[in-house]
Amino acid sequence: MVMRSKGTPYDSRVIGIVSTNPGLVAGNGGIDVSHTDDVMVALVGRVPVRVSTEGGEIKPGDRLTSSSLPGVAMKATTSGMTIGVALETFNGSEELSEGVVRVETHTEFTEKTLQVTKKVMEDNRFYGGELSEGQSPGAWEELLREETVRADTSTEVVPENGPAPIESTPSGASVKVGKVLMFVNLGYTRLDDAISGLASTTSLGTDGISWTTVVETGKAVANFLGNIDMQGNNILGIGKMAGKFGNWSIDENGKLIAEEVEAKRGTFKDSLDVGTPEKPAGITIYDSSTGEPYCLEVKDGQMRSTAGACTQIPPEEPEPAPSSAPPTPESPPESPPAEPAPDPLPESPPPSDSPPSETPVTEPAPVPPETETPTQTESVSSEEPPPQITEDPPAESSPAPEPVSEPAPESPSETASPPE
Repeated sequence: MVMRSKGTPYDSRVIGIVSTNPGLVAGNGGIDVSHTDDVMVALVGRVPVRVSTEGGEIKPGDRLTSSSLPGVAMKATTSGMTIGVALETFNGSEELSEGVVRVETHTEFTEKTLQVTKKVMEDNRFYGGELSEGQSPGAWEELLREETVRADTSTEVVPENGPAPIESTPSGASVKVGKVLMFVNLGYTRLDDAISGLASTTSLGTDGISWTTVVETGKAVANFLGNIDMQGNNILGIGKMAGKFGNWSIDENGKLIAEEVEAKRGTFKDSLDVGTPEKPAGITIYDSSTGEPYCLEVKDGQMRSTAGACTQIPPEEPEPAPSSAPPTPESPPESPPAEPAPDPLPESPPPSDSPPSETPVTEPAPVPPETETPTQTESVSSEEPPPQITEDPPAESSPAPEPVSEPAPESPSETASPPE
């Protein structure tokens, strides 16, 4: 024994939908004539069902459940017992959906009889042999006869359709009631509490949204196939946003990562980092007079500007290392081929004709080892240090002999001999 639902939302005792025009009847194949209150219940398959907008606008694929109106279903918006899936849209504009109109349209036949008059030809000719005297041979005769014929008529009956009527729920809310086709599929369904608000918001462009419900968790996942127009509303509770190709992202801490940022104004209240230690960078500033770009950067602790945008300035060639300067001191060792130095020395003797030549001959023998020569040079250094120690070119050695006394030239000859 079954009864009509009493108006309990998400009623777990609902077992099916009453079918008024079943395509196949199980059991005895019909209704027992002795029970005028018997009804046929659809346990599975496609059937029309009365629905309301109590749970929001209904769209194909929405789960349906019992509503607060007896015998009327609504869209399920939370987890609970559901009776099936809607196959059509119901928004209250029309009471009956196109599918219901097509299913409930039927043809009625009417039987009746008509009296018609027909013309018939009757053969009255004589076929009995020879005619007797005065007998007529007969002929074909046209007669009129009335007959009763059957004339059945058929009429297509289309259900009336118009704006959906408005009814009041027990809570006092006004809802529209109509009828759509649904697929009966009883079961307990998990749904997001917020699915009704998303699915019924036409401003989101629901025609471009593909909804998927995770059965294990009941969470609704939306795949947007078109643009999202929030109509000035907010997006709250976002964990992270990222571009399709990963060129930009905003994490839950507000960190923005992007290839390029263009803004009209900006304020940094804490700090601003330009570049990284691995890849230093500059700031491009435009000249207020000429409008030309200049790259402002820091090099060796000094702020400097370079003509051109920072992205356009070619990398500078590395400057020669400071170690390149020492080669100049190293070059003197190459010049010390002081061997040419003795050449100027013979040029200097001419001022002193004979004494210089005699001194080199007598003095070399008593000269002690080379260790004593430094002492002599030190004593002479007061008079002529440049030519002795630095072994400068002959230009410097030639003027030295002028102030030098006769013993002085002896020391240069002695000091010059060791290098030879």
